[in-house]
Amino acid sequence: MAVVRRLRSFMAMAGGRVGRNGLLSLIQSVIGVGAYFWVMRYVVAVAGLEGVGLWSLTMGFVALVRLMDLSGASGLARMVASETNSSKAQAAYIDTCTGFIFVLYIVLSFLAYLPLRSAISGSVNSASLEVAHELLIWALLALPINIIGVSQLSAIDGLGRADIRSVVNISSFAIFGLLAAVLVPTEGILGLAYAQFAQYVTVLFFARLVLVANIPTLGIIPTRFSREAWTSSTNYGFRLQASTVPMSLFDPLTRILLARYLGLESLGIYDLSYKLAGNVRTLVQAALNPLVPEFTRLHRSSVKGAKALHSQVSIKSIRAVILSFLALVLVSPLLSLFLLEEISSNFIFCVAVFSLGWGTSSFGLITQLYARAAGVLRWSIVGQWGLLSSGIGATVWLSENDRGSITIVAMTVASAIAMGHLFAFIGETRTLSLLPLGTRQSAILTCLEIAGFIVFTSSVAFLAW
Repeated sequence: MAVVRRLRSFMAMAGGRVGRNGLLSLIQSVIGVGAYFWVMRYVVAVAGLEGVGLWSLTMGFVALVRLMDLSGASGLARMVASETNSSKAQAAYIDTCTGFIFVLYIVLSFLAYLPLRSAISGSVNSASLEVAHELLIWALLALPINIIGVSQLSAIDGLGRADIRSVVNISSFAIFGLLAAVLVPTEGILGLAYAQFAQYVTVLFFARLVLVANIPTLGIIPTRFSREAWTSSTNYGFRLQASTVPMSLFDPLTRILLARYLGLESLGIYDLSYKLAGNVRTLVQAALNPLVPEFTRLHRSSVKGAKALHSQVSIKSIRAVILSFLALVLVSPLLSLFLLEEISSNFIFCVAVFSLGWGTSSFGLITQLYARAAGVLRWSIVGQWGLLSSGIGATVWLSENDRGSITIVAMTVASAIAMGHLFAFIGETRTLSLLPLGTRQSAILTCLEIAGFIVFTSSVAFLAW
């Protein structure tokens, strides 16, 4: 009963904040996803699917630079949330992380330029080479700004003000969409790079202003460096990176293989459908992310209360995942008309298959967020490395043996995503003694809902194939 009273007290205090933050995070993600695909429609119209493929390939190569990121930038929310009683400690974490990111990514971008330029040269035809090299330069220039901006947004989450973070992001999406709509028709795919650079600058500037306004000891320019904060953030960053490196490798390597063996047009279809499904997961996670600092705070005072909150939210999140991906599959023909100006069976198939893969992987979202708040990352690490080895291994084999097609590769990638995340979900559930499906009756009902989702989505994929 004491646990129940404590949980109710906590939810009464935090419920309004979590609800507000979750709603605005969801709105932010909807606008962000909408802006991106609205812009992609311009890109397809101006540069074709090959242009989408070239953008995807270049961003995939640049993403490889992040493999050396030990800054713990995206985990800054957890550190800031753990120091709610000391603004000096919060400022020390933020400034230390910001300065470290700046130095690290300037060095990494400089060292990566020539190897990435050479790799891109071997992956595209001569007609696209000049544009690809310019895209690479702009992407590397934007990379440090982007990661520092992400760290500042994460710190805002740690303050419990994900609503403000959402407003900052919404503003940046508006700037990105407007600039891209103006620049892509005249500058081609490079206009997208210019718009993205402006978006990242906007995020960094306004996010830093928000932090300065909320933390009295923080200035506009980072001036602090704390060895203790650096050690703590890099230690957590190392563990966090170990769990995200596989996906950071998996996504760009898949794009590179597709570009080499199937061409930029196939990569364009793959990228659009993959991101549609991946962004649905992002939308659901955006509404749930504000729970991470709440889990962290509650876990410190009452582990039983934190587990009760997890069970309360988990079933609802699974149903939200099912409904969201079902909606995506149902509207995939309309999305094909909107983006490609035709109903493409390959596109609909890939959307259905990736919805199955990302949807299955999203059933454990709340458990993953809870484990991150509790500092339990090992199962996520193992699952992600399994995802990488199985997915890339199968894709390479298919490509080298001339058995690959956009449909086969999509099924291979979706299967790897689902299995890797499910393995982590099961491991985290057992280690932390959680009940993500609830009690017996609710667990049976949830399992039936999941089975219905799998059958329907698989049927749509079969019909499109």
